[in-house]
Amino acid sequence: MANDNPTPTSNRQGEQRDLPLDPAVRRTHERLLRTIGEPPCPMCGHTDWGTYSRDVGLTLAEPSHGEAAAFHAILIYCLNCQFIRLHGIPSNV
Repeated sequence: MANDNPTPTSNRQGEQRDLPLDPAVRRTHERLLRTIGEPPCPMCGHTDWGTYSRDVGLTLAEPSHGEAAAFHAILIYCLNCQFIRLHGIPSNV
């Protein structure tokens, strides 16, 4: 059976895995690097981050209307403590 879990790729030089980033994830990641760089992890202070190769689909229930809203994000995680950041993928990416 195929593994449907996204495979992490590292931003740290020399640890990049062979999996290419999904195009929307890559464009969003590049935009984040230009605008905020690689800030330190708020939990441990390290600046080494990894990025999952595929986008993450999030579904948010709207309790007052009984409807769900969905959006896509990229998952970036600290290579030291595994703290997870989510950044939305804009619809124009």
